[in-house]
Amino acid sequence: MAIKRIILLLTAVFLLYNLEAHLRFEVSFPLPEQSGIEIYNQFLSSLQSGVIQKRSTMLRSKYDLVNTEEENIRFSREGGRLYLTYQHRYPAVFWSWPTPNYYDSDRYYYQLKGDWFYDRFGYFDDQVRLGYFSIPPEVLDGLSLTKDLVELSGDGYRITLVAEDESGSVHNEIVMQASADGIIHRIVISQYGDKRDGGQRPLLGRHTIHYSHVNQQVPIKKPKGLSTRI
Repeated sequence: MAIKRIILLLTAVFLLYNLEAHLRFEVSFPLPEQSGIEIYNQFLSSLQSGVIQKRSTMLRSKYDLVNTEEENIRFSREGGRLYLTYQHRYPAVFWSWPTPNYYDSDRYYYQLKGDWFYDRFGYFDDQVRLGYFSIPPEVLDGLSLTKDLVELSGDGYRITLVAEDESGSVHNEIVMQASADGIIHRIVISQYGDKRDGGQRPLLGRHTIHYSHVNQQVPIKKPKGLSTRI
């Protein structure tokens, strides 16, 4: 019974989170001369510091809600070097955030059972480079962009991208909210499966990315107890 209650609670939270993701966007007016993917790429290339919060929920089975993941990333580029802290949790299991991992451009440090280690094989370097700041690579890589729409929305822009494979069985919709100066504040990614009878696609997963303190001063503190001499 306890497991059923947890699943029902997580389902309710997801539905509210799903509704909020769609309703917070305002009425929009198309801007056909603009390219959403260009605005997105320019934003990524301009990122020097900020705080990024990510949430990912898959919906292939009712138990996937328990595996909802959250990430918290603080980063700053200083003098050609990148400093960041990274935290990851499953909120249905752990409500508190763990001790953050730490990256100083030379090494990626992480804590395991109270002891500190550093990545000797470059795995985390690749993760930092590929996906820490952006849309997960699998959402766009190897797919064709079948929709690129920019609309005037409030004081900024609403950007809608759709990426599909050749058969159309993979259908990813990306909706972004950006300010007038091109700073993206929120991204909602919906992953859909192949069409069923009636033409409807099942929702397989949803990811959200929130950016804050973009290119502002973001102090990156080395976690307590970490010695970079290990």
